[in-house]
Amino acid sequence: MSYNPAAPKNQQIIALIDSDRTTYTMLSICNLQSRKIMEFKNGAEMIAASEKQQLNIVAIISQGEIMSPCGIAILESLGKKKFQKIPFFLVCNN
Repeated sequence: MSYNPAAPKNQQIIALIDSDRTTYTMLSICNLQSRKIMEFKNGAEMIAASEKQQLNIVAIISQGEIMSPCGIAILESLGKKKFQKIPFFLVCNN
C-alpha cells in the first residue's frame, strides 16, 4: 500500500483504512469523480492526519473483521470524534 501524506485543501477524501491491494485496486477503478482515495494504517492515523491537515473526509472505508480493531470498534471511536455524520463502510473478510 502507498500511504498518501497530504491532500490539496478542500479536496474530497475517501479514507481507506487497513485495506489490502485488492480492495484498493477495486476502489481506484470506480468513478469517484473528483474524490481522492487516501490510505491509512488505522483509525488513529486517519484522525491525526485529518486534524493536522484539516482533511475534507467524505467517506470512510475500513477493512477487517467485525470484531477487529478496524471493525465496529473504529466506528464507535470515530463517533466520538467529528466523524459521526460521515458514511462508514466496513469491508469484511470472509
